[in-house]
This record gives sequence, structure tokens and C-alpha cells, in this order.
Amino acid sequence: MRRDCVCAMARPKCRNQCRNNVNLRLLSGKTLIHRDVTILCIVTFVVISTGVFRPVKAALPSGSADLLQSVGISGEQIGIGTTQGICENRAIRIENGQPVYGAPDRAYTITENAVLTASTSHIFQGGVPIDFSVLTTFRPEQGSEGYLFSVYDSEGQEQLGLKVGENVTFTCRRSLEASDLAKANFDIRINDGKWHRLSLSVKGDSVTVLNGCGPNQQTETVQLHRSADAYIDTSGITLVGQELHNGGFFRGDIQQLQVIPTPQAAYEHCVDYMPDCDTPFPYAQPPEAEVYPVYPYPVDEELPPVSPEENDGEEDIPYPDASYDITNFTVMVGIFS
Repeated sequence: MRRDCVCAMARPKCRNQCRNNVNLRLLSGKTLIHRDVTILCIVTFVVISTGVFRPVKAALPSGSADLLQSVGISGEQIGIGTTQGICENRAIRIENGQPVYGAPDRAYTITENAVLTASTSHIFQGGVPIDFSVLTTFRPEQGSEGYLFSVYDSEGQEQLGLKVGENVTFTCRRSLEASDLAKANFDIRINDGKWHRLSLSVKGDSVTVLNGCGPNQQTETVQLHRSADAYIDTSGITLVGQELHNGGFFRGDIQQLQVIPTPQAAYEHCVDYMPDCDTPFPYAQPPEAEVYPVYPYPVDEELPPVSPEENDGEEDIPYPDASYDITNFTVMVGIFS
């Protein structure tokens, strides 16, 4: 059974409750935390120029690839503009159970003049996993058709791709030995000029597409007919918004394009990666410059030793160095049994 409490350390009553179970010390602007066998205390804070304090966002799971960030997309590039994303107003935090709204989501308008490319080995530094999810949020021009992304080897042979239009087409290399492509077609019309949260779960020799969220979500699974040793060659380049050979390109707005190294992420898209507008982003979205995972996070400086009586033999949990002038912060305590 789990109980959670959020307490502002500025409130004496709440602070006393935390003191009963948490050894918290503030030294020269640094926060050092210890825990016992049943208690986890996490101190998070972000200081921004307006004086607003809010929780930091976590990094994507290890091995993930954010394709928009990897190609350095920005409104200053030729053929690229900035626009409002799927949410006109996005919640930035929750207070007393109610969302506090901030600015609209940011998206990018892609035209035929855009050139968005990066080395595939740079994007997928650990290689493309055999099973994975593709998560994307976009709004195509009505009646358009084009690739959201395509991957090629050093010889220009396609390795992986996702095309949207009158239907959804996913392609990937069939096997290690053969260079031909396995293809999955889904009878889901996407080019209606509306925002879509689209995800694909690639697992084994099948792929499942999920379009939309909630009770009206469209889901379809088809056989991919790829071998167990299917291999994506990362020696070439990855293109966002176009394909290499036929000159086709995506026209519309795009907010998210990520590859997550687990097939389960596709089913968590609407909650954990691109939630509804009344929910803050759980993961950092471009152009966020710094991302700190909430827990744990290694630091160079070691914590002072703690006696076995203090933590029942458990190891200390370090947290990122905090060299800011702290005037307000939040302590989140999770109690597990």
C-alpha cells in the first residue's frame, strides 16, 4: 500500500510531519537526503526568472530517440515555422487537485522546402532496438500524404519509415541478410487536417497502430513478416518529413516524433508521453535545455556516511547538486510498505 504527501517546507505543520521520518539537511545551498528502509524523500525545484517554482520534468527512458530534437528543428530554419500544438493551453502544474494552465504547446510547420536530417548513428547511438514504439503527435494538411520520417543506410537503401495519408504505412528491414522491406498497411485515414496522437507498437513479427486516445481510439494489428534477426543499418541518414528517392514530403504541423525502446510505450502514449491538456508534460519537451531525472541522479560529491541505525543499512541516495539561492521548494515524500 502506498501513501503520498506533498508538503511545502515553508509550512511548520507539514515540516514537522516530514521530520518524523526524513533526515533533511540544508548546507550552503545544497540539499542532502537520506532515507530509511520504507521512506523515499525527493526534493525537486526549478528556479525561473518569473519567480515561479514548479517540478522538473524527467528525461525520456534510456535508449529513446527524439527525432525532432536530433535534427535540430527550429522556427528559424528554411521551410520551418512555429505554431500552436495540440493544446491551446497546457497545464504546467497541479494545485489542490486542479490544473494551473500556462502557455500553449509548441509545434512546427513543415513545408516542402524543409531539410531535416541527421546521422542515424547519432540518433540511435545504441542501435535501433528489435522491439520499440513510435510516438508522434501531428496535424497533416487535408488531403496530403508523406513520410513523417525515413531511415537509410550508407548505400541509400531504406531501413525504416512511417508514411501517413489516406492510410498509415510502416516499413522496416525484413531480416539481417535480406535488404528488402517488411511492410504493414493500416486502413486508418490520417490526412483530415486534424491533430492526431498516433503510436505504433513494434513487437516480434507484428505491429499495432493506435490512433487517438480515449474510448474512440482506433487500434489495428497486422503481421509484419520480419525475421527474428531483423536489423536496422544505422550507417546512413535519417530524414524527418520526407523520403529520399521519390521526393515525397510531409506537409503539416508536428509536435512530437519519438522512438521509445519498448513496445509498451505505444499503449502509454496518451498518459505518459502526450497527455491531455489538463495534465502537465511528464517528460521534457523541446526546446527545454536541461533535464534532470527526479530520482536517482549520480553526483561527483559523495554524501557523508550514515550510521546503520539511521538508515537500516540502506545506501544513501544522492541528488543533483543544488547551487541556487533557494527561497522556496517542494518536498515530495513517498511512503512504501
